[in-house]
Order: sequence, then C-alpha cells, then structure tokens
Amino acid sequence: MKSSLEKEKPAASARPRGRPTVDRRGEILDAAEELFGTIGFEKTTVSDIAKRLGMTQPNVYRTFKNRRELDEAVVERHLDGVSDMAWMIAKRDRAEDMPERLFREFNLAIMRNTVAMVVDNFKMFEICKVASRDRWPIVDAFVADLGAAVAHILDRGVADGSFAIEDTAATAETIVEAMLKVFHPHLVEIFRDDDLEASTRRLNELILEGIRRVNI
Repeated sequence: MKSSLEKEKPAASARPRGRPTVDRRGEILDAAEELFGTIGFEKTTVSDIAKRLGMTQPNVYRTFKNRRELDEAVVERHLDGVSDMAWMIAKRDRAEDMPERLFREFNLAIMRNTVAMVVDNFKMFEICKVASRDRWPIVDAFVADLGAAVAHILDRGVADGSFAIEDTAATAETIVEAMLKVFHPHLVEIFRDDDLEASTRRLNELILEGIRRVNI
C-alpha cells in the first residue's frame, strides 16, 4: 500500500526529452537573417544558423521541420510588418483621411518600403525575390492581403460617394496588378534608376480618374 506522500507525488512532465524549454524561434529567425546578409541566402545552411546560436541542428529542426519552413518564416515576419503598415493606413480614420488621400498614401508607402528593401536591406531582398519568383504561398497570401486593404479603402470611397465601383474586391485586385512595377521587389530592382515616386503618383492619378464618381 502506497503512503500518502507517494500518492501526492506530482506526475512527471509530459515534455518530450531533448525539446528545449524556451521558445527560440525569434532567435533562430534573427540569426538566419544575419547570416543571409553575411554569407548569402542560398549559401547559408541550417548548420551555420545552429552554430551561430550555440545549438545543434536537431534543436533548430524542433522549431522548424525543414529549411523551407524556416525560410518562409523569415519572409513571413517581414511581410507581416508590411501588411501591418498597409492596414494602419487603410483603417486610419482622422477627419482629413478621405479615401483618395488614403489611396495615394497607401500606394506610396508600399512603393517606398519595397525600394528601401531593395536598396538598403539586400539580405531580405534576396530571399523575398526568390519567394516571389517561386510563388511561395506566403507571398500569394500577402498579395491577397494587400488587395483586401485596397478594397477596404475603396469600400470607404463607395460609402461616402467619392468612388463609383460595382465590385471593390475585383477592382482592388486589378489595382494591385497595375502597381506591380512599384510593388514587386524584382521589378523595383530592374527599374530602380527610374523615378518610382513619380511613377507611383502618375499611377495613382490614372486609377483615381477611372474610379472617381463623376457628378453630371
């Protein structure tokens, strides 16, 4: 018969042996980004990342099941930041934030962010270019999210009578496609010597001319 002390003994932890007790996901992503900048995205190995953190490869694979998942997490973290900025503009609700103004600011902000990445953040640009070229699902999701943010601005314009649009979702998708020269990292790299600020402003006015409600 067990003593009362034995009966009250707590159950053993169910944590799998060898699994780290601290979530090091952020550290792993930081190390990966740093190495992408020094060694290069395609030359960096999981072993390099593990060594930078003083851990073993198996510990990295306990957080990310393979290299592709790790790479996607790096890109996703960057794109999430861009999406947050985009939605902050789209949902801004100050007295002066009319839909046309938000539309212009939105497109200029995305263009400037992409240019900054291409010019100043090559480590992120290199992997984002691969992700865009190979159509990683997270990139398609990001583009869809940009479209949703644009549609939100268009819906506001329809609601206040400044835009005449029947299908805001389809129109937003077309607008994102029209802005690819200044949104897509590979195209921004190709046209980086152009005046992309002026190109974005011209595109803004051309699109607004097409969607603006005309009072007859």
